[in-house]
Amino acid sequence: MERTVLSIDAGTTNVKASLWNNGGNIIASSYTGLGKIHLRGTMVEQDPVEIWDKILKTASETLNIKGNGPESLIGIGITNQRESVLAWDSETMKPISAIISWQDRRTSKETSAIRKSYGREVEDRSGLVVDPYFSATKIKWILDNIEESRFLHRKGRLRIGTIDSWIVSKLTMGKSYFTDHTNASRTMLMNLRKGSWDDDLLSIFSIPEDILPEIRPSSSNFGQVAQKGPLYGKDILSVAGDQQSSIIGMGRTGAGETKVTIGTGTFMISSSGKELRKRKGILSTCLYSDEKGHGNYAMEGSSFFSGSLLDYLKRNIFGNLEIESIDPYHGTANPEGSVYFVPALSGLGSPHWDPAAAGTIIGIGPDTDWKDISASALRSIAFRINDIICAMEKDDLKGEIWMDGGASKNMKLMQFISDITGMNIMQAPDPDHVTGRGAANLAFRTAEGHDLTDWSMEQHGRKFTPDLSQEIAQNLYTRWLKALKRSEKWYQDST
Repeated sequence: MERTVLSIDAGTTNVKASLWNNGGNIIASSYTGLGKIHLRGTMVEQDPVEIWDKILKTASETLNIKGNGPESLIGIGITNQRESVLAWDSETMKPISAIISWQDRRTSKETSAIRKSYGREVEDRSGLVVDPYFSATKIKWILDNIEESRFLHRKGRLRIGTIDSWIVSKLTMGKSYFTDHTNASRTMLMNLRKGSWDDDLLSIFSIPEDILPEIRPSSSNFGQVAQKGPLYGKDILSVAGDQQSSIIGMGRTGAGETKVTIGTGTFMISSSGKELRKRKGILSTCLYSDEKGHGNYAMEGSSFFSGSLLDYLKRNIFGNLEIESIDPYHGTANPEGSVYFVPALSGLGSPHWDPAAAGTIIGIGPDTDWKDISASALRSIAFRINDIICAMEKDDLKGEIWMDGGASKNMKLMQFISDITGMNIMQAPDPDHVTGRGAANLAFRTAEGHDLTDWSMEQHGRKFTPDLSQEIAQNLYTRWLKALKRSEKWYQDST
């Protein structure tokens, strides 16, 4: 009987469950969208119960497709949106908070103060720039603002963790309270070199270690499912953050190999192997950890609004907007006359790290129409990717840059990214399932010890090479940098 692994991908806008064989081939999958994210000013929240219910739903549906029962299932791999946190009662397993999203900016003032006093120390120990994007100040906000968290802490029943630790705890009915190195490395609380919670970082953010999960290798056993149903008794064989899972799903874990996921946000990860590299404005992070806990590192650049920017335009301005139909070349014949859209709706991420930046549209004239605005929004994805590449240094990047995520289906966008960056771009096949493939790849490594590169997509991608004149590409990017300057530190007085 063919051995299979079920991957659970709990993202920001949807939940997917997929069944994989040990050759990296997908057998069945189920998908369901998540309800509206609750927006209140700079506060962005999601419902943990909804995510949990949809994990159970998609897992059951996947195993029922074409009679794919649990008999061949050797275990589960989990991947998830990172940095987002929630709190729950270890006795009742009920959440006492909403999920505070990675997009949430409610702690901007707190992070600004910490950055001024401890920014260099936090970055040296955690690899991260002090920013409300990461988990630490969200955890502190829960402790300071939800009274029940303090009551449960006194009783020894408080759990606060990233979404992976919530899923593991729910599946095991509280028997396991674990996270992995990739998720822990996004909290600002883990010492990146040691792979453990850091006493000094915990002190800086005033967070007690006893409320946090134990850190385990990404490729290891996280416990057995105790929840009744088709997954009962199955081992949880891997846990990893979604961006790390996507590059692992491509089998591109060698030093210098690089991918970009264009989903809710844009996230660029370049493997640095066993070497911990640092570049100004670029994050150092854990790519994955093996069963012995040995870390493999990566450099990462993040842009918070990409696919979500296009969703924003569709929801609030252009009701019939279809991403696949937007042409990023529209209006670029004259770079000085083009419209530029700076997608700083939640501040600017790498390499600028400006939480006070504002979303900006500049270059509007009397003839500007919806095509100009939507094209400028799509172009901003390419410009932000080039910001990150320039900060990483092209010499650090090996070969082509691979792309996945929903917006990677737009062929013209792929070509425009190649033109602006001057690099070869590879579009991953089946981009909607690359992240789940990575979770399954790690799970099979735990179960069977195979090499993660065995699942390489090298022969299956679609290649895009630079075609636009270098002069036009450079002029467009130069104008972009001028627009970027206009958006910076707009909300400085309020942070």
